[in-house]
Amino acid sequence: MVHEALEAAGRLAAEGIEAEVIDLRTVAPLDWETVLESLARTNRLVIAHEAAVDFGIGAEIAARAADQGFWSLDAPVIRSARHPVPAPYAPSLERAWLPGADDIVTAVRAASRLENPFPNSVGILSPDCCNEGADNPTLLDKGELREVPHHVFWATTSPTR
Repeated sequence: MVHEALEAAGRLAAEGIEAEVIDLRTVAPLDWETVLESLARTNRLVIAHEAAVDFGIGAEIAARAADQGFWSLDAPVIRSARHPVPAPYAPSLERAWLPGADDIVTAVRAASRLENPFPNSVGILSPDCCNEGADNPTLLDKGELREVPHHVFWATTSPTR
């Protein structure tokens, strides 16, 4: 995954987006200090790993970053991980199944521009409306987000049946 992350960082540098790539190497012990220092410098976190997006090490890193580095975050933590389906046997399908440089570039672009990477999400923006004297937070439609000076909170919605 480090090779894909470095390739993505090179492509993003050509677009003017600087990305720090951290190779944690081990998960026990995990170098929390390095992760939180990087989060404090960049104010964003994209986690790329080959495990499932749900309940894996990426989820633990995201939870810890949100817990211990909340005030450093300017955007939601985004995880780029494998698709939540059984592993395919064919090498060509496995390459499509695992996250690659394209997936990481998409995630970093979303984090750097505060775009909504999740089509079934609703952005709730509260600090901006409070400055305008409104009593309630502003609730935006799916996919509609704008940059705000403070924090953006995400609430994932269920697809309509």
